[in-house]
Amino acid sequence: MSFFTNPVYYSFTTAVYFRWIYIVFFIVPPPRIVIFLKNIIWNDSITEIPQKLFKCCELDSIPPLPPLTKKIGAWAFAYNLISNIEFPNSITEIGEYAFLGCNFTSFNVPNSIKILKSRTFQSCSNLKHVTLPDNLTIIENGAFHSCSSLDTIVIPAKVTNIGLEAFYNVSLECITCLNPIPPKCEYLAFVSFNNCSLYVPAGSEDAYRNAPIWEKFSS
Repeated sequence: MSFFTNPVYYSFTTAVYFRWIYIVFFIVPPPRIVIFLKNIIWNDSITEIPQKLFKCCELDSIPPLPPLTKKIGAWAFAYNLISNIEFPNSITEIGEYAFLGCNFTSFNVPNSIKILKSRTFQSCSNLKHVTLPDNLTIIENGAFHSCSSLDTIVIPAKVTNIGLEAFYNVSLECITCLNPIPPKCEYLAFVSFNNCSLYVPAGSEDAYRNAPIWEKFSS
């Protein structure tokens, strides 16, 4: 039995769709359906986790992703209870909203990821520690929107752009930005200024004091 072009097998109990209860067997869930999965068994040939595949499945754990996985699609694990995920070295892309509303307390973004897509971690309210990879260049819109437990972030030296509302509704207390050239920040990229300490490379203080958005930390 196959699921799209990549086989994945799983078992579950019931799915609740508004007031109706369905028993669903190996089909793509309709929108807004909630599926309660018991377990997942990956096939090692999987290279992509399709978009929305496990959206709203109430998963509290998943086995390590298959060794050939290159891409996690948009919304793939959104609205689940997972608090840990193991990536293979092959991973190169994590889609928009991929982990929206998940239960992570810490997360190490794989070093092969160069762009952190829009809303990847939005509303992960328990997320307190994030390690961003050295190769990261862009943090897109709302990547950490409403990650209310996140209080510290280190922004790697290669990051050049931070998107709209990237850290909106995040009470950051400490930001370390390793790029001597201030990354371009879109509107409301940060909202915590008064109670947040900003650390930048020696010799780049004036550049940050005169850069849009960053200048608000100078006080």
